[in-house]
Amino acid sequence: MTNKVESITILAKTWFDKTYGNSYFTATVYVNNDRAFDIPFTYGYGSMYEQVAFEQLVEKGYLKPLDNKNSCCGWFPPSLHCREKGIKLISEIVTVARKKDL
Repeated sequence: MTNKVESITILAKTWFDKTYGNSYFTATVYVNNDRAFDIPFTYGYGSMYEQVAFEQLVEKGYLKPLDNKNSCCGWFPPSLHCREKGIKLISEIVTVARKKDL
């Protein structure tokens, strides 16, 4: 990417499968208010949606990886990444009742 990343917005939905006890999510990621990509139905709970989004932001060339001096086990909290790079981060997740609402 040649444009500077000034803001990242991650809008996610999560659903809990009561039968098997697993959590899943989908997300849409925006860079500088433009839709960059979607994350399809994926297993994960908590803030895993942020980690997956940032891995894809690096893979797709929007961000460069941080060096390992601030890493814990190779993982960077997205808020740390944005703070170090001066990027505004908006991250929201809502829980939906049905799988088809993802």
